[in-house]
Amino acid sequence: MAVAPHDVVMAYYMAKRQCTYQELGGDYFDRRNADTMQHRLVRKLKNLGYEVTLTRRLMLPPRPRNRSAQCAKHQISGLADFLRRV
Repeated sequence: MAVAPHDVVMAYYMAKRQCTYQELGGDYFDRRNADTMQHRLVRKLKNLGYEVTLTRRLMLPPRPRNRSAQCAKHQISGLADFLRRV
């Protein structure tokens, strides 16, 4: 069975931290680097000849993560079997 190095590293950290896999979402890096993305997009629009004025709108705060629910030991019972096969 062929396993990509990324999958082995991911499985290692899931076992070490006793957590399940959590998909970060397609816009993870956009949300993480929101200010950088804003400046880059404004610069692109200005280079295209637009005048840009930004007004921050009210945003909802991010939902808090419940680590105890995400990292419960019973949620990774199949991970040990996976690691034995690798």
